[in-house]
Amino acid sequence: MMGLGSTLKLTPTFSGTVIIKLDSEAKNTIDGNGIQFEIFYGTGSAPSNGSLTTGTQVGPTFERDFWGKNATVGFSTNLTITGLTVGTPYWFDIALKSLGSGSSDATMRNIEFYIEEI
Repeated sequence: MMGLGSTLKLTPTFSGTVIIKLDSEAKNTIDGNGIQFEIFYGTGSAPSNGSLTTGTQVGPTFERDFWGKNATVGFSTNLTITGLTVGTPYWFDIALKSLGSGSSDATMRNIEFYIEEI
């Protein structure tokens, strides 16, 4: 987990349906490796950076391949979550991992994470 849930929070107030928009750039510092990421949400304490994956996954598992060391790729996704409990605080986070050798060579930057109840 990336530890974003301490600031990416929302408490539904009327519908329990939220939309998420994520725009970012990702890279891998090892030539030929890619990245994989998933979006999660949950209640209670938000996970810290580097902690094990926790919460409920929303949307698919995203994968990006890179053909050069430090190559950067941009991406954008929109997702909808329904059935959240009105009045309950939720955190939102990204689970990021490297595809290939190495464990800490995948990074994301310029993250724009938008959450809105509809």
